[in-house]
Amino acid sequence: MRALKTALALCTLGVLTACTFNIAAPETSASGAGSQGSGSHGSGSAGSGSAGAEDSAPLPTDGTNPSTSPDDPPVSGEQFDIEGKDAAAVGERRIYQNSSKFRDLETSGMLEPGARYRTWHEDGSGSGSWGSCSFGWFVGTNTQIYNLTAGHCGEVGDAVYVHTSGRDPVYVGEFVHSDFDDAKISSGPDYGLIQIESRYFDNVVTNPRVSMSDEPVEIRGYADASWLSANQPYMCRLGFRTGLSCGSYEEITNEYTVTFANITDHGDSGGVIWAFDPNDSSQKNIYAVAVNSYTSEYDATKVGGKLIEPVMTDFDLTVFN
Repeated sequence: MRALKTALALCTLGVLTACTFNIAAPETSASGAGSQGSGSHGSGSAGSGSAGAEDSAPLPTDGTNPSTSPDDPPVSGEQFDIEGKDAAAVGERRIYQNSSKFRDLETSGMLEPGARYRTWHEDGSGSGSWGSCSFGWFVGTNTQIYNLTAGHCGEVGDAVYVHTSGRDPVYVGEFVHSDFDDAKISSGPDYGLIQIESRYFDNVVTNPRVSMSDEPVEIRGYADASWLSANQPYMCRLGFRTGLSCGSYEEITNEYTVTFANITDHGDSGGVIWAFDPNDSSQKNIYAVAVNSYTSEYDATKVGGKLIEPVMTDFDLTVFN
């Protein structure tokens, strides 16, 4: 694995989807519809073994610092089932959005796709600021689990916490890689890797908490640009701010970026983007394809995601299911 790069993560108001201001088979990548061929890669199993859209805030001053104790975060919550009118909207490939069913992603304290995480960035003067983004895909090696999220969500060394209502934030890891240039948000990379503390490996939930008519979606691997352009699938995004949103594939705009129709907002940055296998009538088999990166203030239904394939191949990572 080549050395992890370091790059300053910045933020641009009104362009990025999050800013700090004071929505099952062993791995290989996807390129053939319905099969793990060119462009599609399988998944492995995780187990034992933007700065966000939030006002700047100091560390607690009441004598209670964010917890670094090994207390386990809570396990994943209730599954959200897409059925009835929701299923009809998905089946007809309309733009779909539901936030009410995913409100717990904000304060669940869970290590799962789309859930909120908080970053603490020290500015070198003894103070710092909090930020919030959404967890992306859980990836890694035989010995380490990372979360692949948006690079503009944090700088290398930024501490990462999860938060449950009524409890202190719990430290779960830190940014070890950030590759982002705000001047090239639509054309360049926007990737971050959070190294998860090993004591929390058993708490990681890898599949999005979404079901299609009582069938939980299952990650079959990850797909690259060639698979997406060949299959032009229906796609979904999950983040703590606006929940689940889905729509049709639009285009691959450059080596890093895919656009598709959906609705997003600040705080959803870094969250997972997946594509349904067009040859799967059950609609439960999905491919991890990107992380949420930016939106346009001129077209709220057009969102840019950063393809995960470049990071997966550069660092020889597996996407966990």
